[in-house]
Amino acid sequence: MEEKQVINENEDFPLYTEKIVVNPKKKYKKLIHILWVALCAVIFGILASFVMVIVFPMINKRFNEAPKTSIHLELDKDEYIMRDDVEESDPDIGQAKPQGVTEVKSIEEIVENALKSMVIIDYGTQLPQNEENKNNQSVGLIVGDVNDDIIILTSNHVTSRGTCNVLIGESVSLPANILGSDNDSGLSIISISKRNISDSDKIDYNVAVLGNSYMLQENDKVVAVGKLEGNIIGANVGKIVSLDTESVVDNVYDILNTDIHMDLQDYCFLYNNIGSVVGISKSSPVQDHLSVMGVSNLKVLIERLTENKPVNYLGIKMSNVTPSISEKYNLPMGIYITSVVIDSPAYNAGLQAGDVIVELNHTPVLAIQSFNEQLYQYDSGQNINVTVKRAGRDNYRELLYVINPSVQN
Repeated sequence: MEEKQVINENEDFPLYTEKIVVNPKKKYKKLIHILWVALCAVIFGILASFVMVIVFPMINKRFNEAPKTSIHLELDKDEYIMRDDVEESDPDIGQAKPQGVTEVKSIEEIVENALKSMVIIDYGTQLPQNEENKNNQSVGLIVGDVNDDIIILTSNHVTSRGTCNVLIGESVSLPANILGSDNDSGLSIISISKRNISDSDKIDYNVAVLGNSYMLQENDKVVAVGKLEGNIIGANVGKIVSLDTESVVDNVYDILNTDIHMDLQDYCFLYNNIGSVVGISKSSPVQDHLSVMGVSNLKVLIERLTENKPVNYLGIKMSNVTPSISEKYNLPMGIYITSVVIDSPAYNAGLQAGDVIVELNHTPVLAIQSFNEQLYQYDSGQNINVTVKRAGRDNYRELLYVINPSVQN
């Protein structure tokens, strides 16, 4: 008989139980998601703030600011005249008269016009003009009006401290931007922006006319205007008593000596009888009578300083070979090299004292004044071809040298 297994419904059976533990990633998934969103929001906020505060203003300024154009000043050049080529009876020699000018101006008219092209420069303090800061003030000459900039010529003593202010008109004082300086001539070029002059400021100024100093002779009447005998703005009348030249490395300056008295701290500009500027003070006068540099052989230098370009350095001292010197010493016409600075670009190229320069980049040059006009057109590092005539046993032979000018210190 088959046995039947009876299952008692009330009998207890042990059960297999498993404790289910929730994965932490799933348990805190929502919280992690919330925290991650919050972190992204914080990072985005920081980046947005950086862009709005720093990057965006820079971009906005870059696109909205008017592009700064370089200052280019172009002056009328004068043809140099060899002194011993000039006949005393030549009616064109003497006070130069530019085209359209037929009358000699009165002293009062010359001074009145000169003052409109002159500014006071404060290089020691920003206080208004008074007796206490007068020794830290000088004068400048407006030589250009280019785009939004007024170009001013002054002494490099004024700009030696790196900052200066320009007083233009009756009460407008503006910070100056120093464009360039030259130690040999003692000149500096600065500028002020017309955008810093408000419409309510009424300023009446003129750009000075730079005349032809090559045409001047002894006994020509001249007017000095500028810082004279303790006055910030003064004027005096005199005449030219002698004409000299001052030789420096790579250049010569025409020196106009007058009978006008001056003090050690004076700095002024010399005008001819038609009201054009013909002379500029040396920055450190050493005598009690005014001697100025002729403006004609400074015009190319003024242009270069305005463009903030360095002055090329060759390392030679020169003198002009005039017709009388050529005949007396049997020299070729040109520029006589009196000395060459050791280790200078000219020295390293092979130029020697006694050579006569006759061409610069295959263009004839017969005077230092025209030589420099061409030299300043080249940048440092550019090769320049210099043709010289060198004395041999029987005659002069022509030699070509390649000079790589450097920047003048």
